[in-house]
Amino acid sequence: MPRERRAMPAASSSAWNAELARACEVRVCYHMSIGSSREFMWRKACTAILAVEKEIRRLPSGRIVNMPRLREVTAQQELESIVRGEKPVVPPEMVASAEAPPDRDFDKHPYLRRMEFRGGGY
Repeated sequence: MPRERRAMPAASSSAWNAELARACEVRVCYHMSIGSSREFMWRKACTAILAVEKEIRRLPSGRIVNMPRLREVTAQQELESIVRGEKPVVPPEMVASAEAPPDRDFDKHPYLRRMEFRGGGY
């Protein structure tokens, strides 16, 4: 005999894919504007979120389903806290960089800056 499926409440069935992708893009812009190498962590997280075909959602029990496992624990924890409602999608300190994405300044690029000090014989 098949089990009866119960309908989920509307609040728990909303998908978080778009909001999490927006959160990642905002953090990419913010870290790019301050010249931080964390930009690349958020780029990878954004790619992983956009690759998910199913809806990322939170069940009434609090469990988050269809969330991809990220290698970066910091990004994973921050995105999970956004879904739980503990952190905003766009934090106040990142609003300015989210509205006008910065241009890439290669003089301040984090990897090129590190390579500058690694010259010499090998």
